[in-house]
Amino acid sequence: TSALRIRSDESLAPGDAYSFPFAPPARPGPGPGSERPVTRRKLGYVPGWLRAVDFRREQLSQPGQKNRAWVRLRKNLVSGEPTRPIVQLAALSDFSAGIANPLDFSEWTSPNADLTLHILREPQSPWLALEGICAIAHDGLGQSSATIFDEKGVCARGQASLLVDRSPGS
Repeated sequence: TSALRIRSDESLAPGDAYSFPFAPPARPGPGPGSERPVTRRKLGYVPGWLRAVDFRREQLSQPGQKNRAWVRLRKNLVSGEPTRPIVQLAALSDFSAGIANPLDFSEWTSPNADLTLHILREPQSPWLALEGICAIAHDGLGQSSATIFDEKGVCARGQASLLVDRSPGS
């Protein structure tokens, strides 16, 4: 048996709490070629992980709104070895934690304290769509949930707990 205890602190509220039902769609909708290019928010530092992924999203997140993005790995995870589809799914599922996160990342951080991936089947294409929703409470806690699709339909679901805090220097 294991447990994860996360602190809560009402002084970390980023504004109104966002909540809505977790009801994912049954199919992925348009493919990755139909999405608009990513509009990057100004970050002082873009981690290498984000530079290793092609990322196309429909829109920037708004509070309480579903969001969809198509992602794929640009390179193999291990040089010289092909990345198996199940490994790609596990690697890209990390986006479940923030796909619909409406916070301004220049003011707030919200790392996932955990990530649970429920796999229905191995993906059949390099592009994966994550359609997610996010709820953030007034006490610095949040949840994010995503349905993960390949071009043939649902292949997994990801759920993450978020720990909201102020960005350093804000």
